[in-house]
Amino acid sequence: ALMRIIFNKARSAPKRIVFAEGEEARIIRAAAEIQEQGIGEPILLGQESVIKATIAQLGLDYQPRIINPWKSPRAEAYARILFKRRQRKGITLPEARELARRPNYFGLLMVQSSDADAFISGLTTNYVDVLQPAFQVIGTRPEVRRAAALYIMIIRDRVFRSEERRVGK
Repeated sequence: ALMRIIFNKARSAPKRIVFAEGEEARIIRAAAEIQEQGIGEPILLGQESVIKATIAQLGLDYQPRIINPWKSPRAEAYARILFKRRQRKGITLPEARELARRPNYFGLLMVQSSDADAFISGLTTNYVDVLQPAFQVIGTRPEVRRAAALYIMIIRDRVFRSEERRVGK
């Protein structure tokens, strides 16, 4: 019932969803399902050859939108956005260029720049490695003092959730 509500709402206004771990088989399967069900428009970050080889291995009939952050013409613009946002925190433009090409930063910079609507990561990376870039790129409203994340897993009609909190920014 929970997923039906979420899927119906998503179908009514599909969004562009960036997946940082676009080379991962489980992510590719999920992205293909999202597109097939009309829930959203997935954008997979990674090497095109790796993603296409994985799609073939999985036997999927799926032609995703793929962006390689290391080769993207938008990477420089994203680096400048990150630099402008973080320069007073000590980041240099060369450091911003390096960070902006990392999938967790690149995807969030896509959202920040309105090139995507949502960002998903965390399958193969730990909580802090996903949350820290989110605070650095998007941040919180000035009046917000706490942020929280929620993981939901549905296994055989059972819902499991885990909530993590981070105090401060």
